[in-house]
Amino acid sequence: MLDGRGQKISIGKNVLIIDPTSPEPNRGSFCYMPYLAKMGLQRTCQLSNVVLMEDFTLAGLDEVEKQNWDSVFIALWSYPQIAFCTYLDRVFRGKARFFGYYPIIEDLGLPIARLEDDEILYGMAEYPKNYKNFKHLLLSDCDQHIQGGKDIEVVPLFTSYGCNRGCSFCSAAVNCQHRRLVLSTDDVENMLCECFNQIKWNIHFTDEDFLYDTERAYRILKFATSLTDQWQFIALAHLNTLDRFVDFVRQEDPKVANKIWKCMRLFEVGLETASASVAKDMHKRGDSGVDKAVSVWEKCPVPILWLTMTFFPGETIKSIRETGNFLTKYGLSKEQMTPRLVTNGTRAGLGQFYQAYHGTGMDFSRLRGCGTVLTETPMRLVPSFVPDSFRESMFVRNALFIYTDEFDFYKQVYGLHLDDQDLQKIDGAIGDVPTCVNDLIKKLGIKSSTMFSDICICIALLARLDLIREV
Repeated sequence: MLDGRGQKISIGKNVLIIDPTSPEPNRGSFCYMPYLAKMGLQRTCQLSNVVLMEDFTLAGLDEVEKQNWDSVFIALWSYPQIAFCTYLDRVFRGKARFFGYYPIIEDLGLPIARLEDDEILYGMAEYPKNYKNFKHLLLSDCDQHIQGGKDIEVVPLFTSYGCNRGCSFCSAAVNCQHRRLVLSTDDVENMLCECFNQIKWNIHFTDEDFLYDTERAYRILKFATSLTDQWQFIALAHLNTLDRFVDFVRQEDPKVANKIWKCMRLFEVGLETASASVAKDMHKRGDSGVDKAVSVWEKCPVPILWLTMTFFPGETIKSIRETGNFLTKYGLSKEQMTPRLVTNGTRAGLGQFYQAYHGTGMDFSRLRGCGTVLTETPMRLVPSFVPDSFRESMFVRNALFIYTDEFDFYKQVYGLHLDDQDLQKIDGAIGDVPTCVNDLIKKLGIKSSTMFSDICICIALLARLDLIREV
């Protein structure tokens, strides 16, 4: 571990790692850092007792305070953890250091502990040997994409860590300083052998882009399928790297190719939006637009889950409708997804809502200049910001809202607190364009940020389902 000045931290023999509980349901790769830290520190401090406390709450303080810890490292990787972490800083009276999402930690002025590259790499390589030691393995809903859903165990496997693309909305590249740490294929093959021996055959590759190196990915999957063809794999990929990988596999041994395609259950690809104008504002790196996405979808023999984002600055009803129309043709149906997961990859699945992560160049003061900030402790699946561009496009003159059973289904999925009377108010607001948020609040009788958020989600759903029509 390194401190904020890049100097090695004296660890001692009794080490505590705390991973505070967080309601953030879909987390970036940096949420795995407590696990990587435990394994990395066990190697660098072989004589130390390294304890990881997962899902830590106030109830665990009594147990912690009974021991004399030489070092305390606390993970802070999501905004909802901030209040608890600042409290823990006081509890440990300056002894604790923080790691996780570093731009937040730096902004708060908390003492920093940075994992060294060797610690991250070693933690990745040792992960499969330690599955049995952790309470949680896969920290997302992606296990439900594997055949069998909740009834089977899905495990995470890192073959690389970080990303060097640097899209303007993405926190992953910022947190790893736009670098990618890579395990050798020999290391990955050893990890797969460990998984094979443990019969952990349902694997989610948690790389930011598993296919970043086409030949490397092919070699890994070729080796895996030489052990068994009963794997079920999920992998995150970039549109262009998936395109190259599909073309590459087509030129290789057909028997190997068939095994690979059999074992790949799903590719997750960050589409974000089907709107060319919004994608441009996002500074999507290396993407070729919707036409490229259609081309890849047509030739890829594995289902693609298109990951999307809603309410980025510049978003409008038109841009949301464009994404909905794309997903109607090329997305997954709600019948293919478990109920909780229909919020992404389906035509009315709004995906994650835009968050202005520290370090990405869009802080809260800038956001206030282009929209309404609902909270400064955002989560990905709850709107924390609504851009003015969307609010202004909500009021289309001479428009018609159409309600359907599918809309009602998604209204329930998102838990919107809107009844028929509320929906009628939305209908009645069409035709007058409010000049500011206060006018909107007054016209619709909005009494809270929750109701404002629900109305915005409601209209976004109608746009995704192409149920807002100009007449």
